[in-house]
Amino acid sequence: MAAENSNNYISLQKATKFCEYTQEYLSLRARQGKLKSVKFGRNWVTKREWLEEYLKKVEDYNNQIAIKKLKRVEPPKELEKVLEPLPRLVPKFRLAPTPILLLVVGVLLIGGIVFGQESFKNVFQDLDPYVTKISEAVDESFALISTLLPSEAR
Repeated sequence: MAAENSNNYISLQKATKFCEYTQEYLSLRARQGKLKSVKFGRNWVTKREWLEEYLKKVEDYNNQIAIKKLKRVEPPKELEKVLEPLPRLVPKFRLAPTPILLLVVGVLLIGGIVFGQESFKNVFQDLDPYVTKISEAVDESFALISTLLPSEAR
């Protein structure tokens, strides 16, 4: 009778042929008690039915997780009432100071090399009309963009 029962058992190595898990992972799940199994000596063994039960439980669990991820939760009605009077926020057009700073430093360095000036002050005085024109053009562009935006966004 013991020989009959031992024939129903399969090693975890053979169990890997019926699923996508490795022998090491199945051994871990057996030690954790998640996979029904028996330890003969130093080896864990299971039955095909027990493995199929475990795989079914894993599949059910994964399906529940997938359904929870897809489930859309509606916001509370009270939240809509609070947010309704708030104007829509439109991102402001703003240049980061780091690129502008790098540009100014680069212009000053190149100006110093090209014009042969010894100090940055002299270079800036030479480039001041150009910097002023660029600044005015940027201000005009932003003013034009703000007139094109709807009044709610301003």
